Amino acid sequence: MNRVTRLYIPRPKISNIIKTTLCFSCCVLLWYIGVTTFSCSNSNIDEFVSHVCKLYKNGQLEGNLCNFLCSEKLPPPQCRPQHRGKDIVFSLQWNATAVIVKAKKSSFMFYEPVYQAVNGKRHYPSITEFVNMVNENFNYALHRNIGLTEKEIFNNGVHPTPAGMNTVFALIQQNEYLFTWALQDTNVVPKIVGVCGHAYAVEFLEPFETSLPFSHRAKIARNLLKSIATLSSTMDEDIEQCDMKLDHFGIDLAGNVKLTDLDALGLHSVMQRNIAATGTCSSNKDCDYFDCTGHCTSQRCDGLLDNNLKRVCRNVFKGRLMGRFSGLLAGAPTSIAAELTSTLQICAGQAEYVLDKLKCS
Repeated sequence: MNRVTRLYIPRPKISNIIKTTLCFSCCVLLWYIGVTTFSCSNSNIDEFVSHVCKLYKNGQLEGNLCNFLCSEKLPPPQCRPQHRGKDIVFSLQWNATAVIVKAKKSSFMFYEPVYQAVNGKRHYPSITEFVNMVNENFNYALHRNIGLTEKEIFNNGVHPTPAGMNTVFALIQQNEYLFTWALQDTNVVPKIVGVCGHAYAVEFLEPFETSLPFSHRAKIARNLLKSIATLSSTMDEDIEQCDMKLDHFGIDLAGNVKLTDLDALGLHSVMQRNIAATGTCSSNKDCDYFDCTGHCTSQRCDGLLDNNLKRVCRNVFKGRLMGRFSGLLAGAPTSIAAELTSTLQICAGQAEYVLDKLKCS
């Protein structure tokens, strides 16, 4: 009987090389997607400023920001690419004060016009009709009976003229501007300091520094919780922030923690509808709307499962970088680290409990 000798043949090392190459290629691809999708450049800003200033000089737009924005001595702007929901976000110095200039869409032509074009002529509404249009827009978006006066609508260098109506109507088509305006009397959003057409400027907020001592970060966390609580008490229903990230908050000169990105901010009922409109689902994950966790029932998305507090604990306080505890409250003192980690895991719906724990740090 012949014995069959089985030879051990080592697996070629090429498999490891292929794995490494594929891994590297994926990383490069992800980097490229991130750069091309979320980046901005000075050329984009230059094109935007040129576009706005051309319309301003032609008498189609106006605002107290226009003269400065269209000045030959405009200081160098700094691109802010982290706000992926808007075409234009940049910072610069205006009257020795840092401001952020924003616009949902770079071109004014992307906004619905306030006028009707008939035989090549533009027919604008009367001032009374326009005031009613603006109030209807605010009432629909905010689910509140708002009765703004002509004086309240036309401000920041905007007048009751065709250029003024063009400006206001383009601004109120931007969700972030709507909520920033509606929450101006709170310390939750940055102050609006100027407008020019569809662009608006807000106060600059210092970003969070995760390298600060833990006691400083705990104080910031307490102030952040107060801001989040305001979102549940300002209007007739909760305001949901569905893009809850560390870099979507900033601190003003008085130490107030404010939202810096409001593109995914909306009333609770609106977010419920957005999730329900997702369609069929096989798991709750299919119903997520940005960071808002949806609920899947009988293969249909039907509502929110979480709230602002849970999102703050999950995305801001704890953080989700590579599965590590990397958020604002990372690196807690050993004496409270275990308890704080446990608290963050169960913090949804228990804001007072979280506040008490932070006060003890």
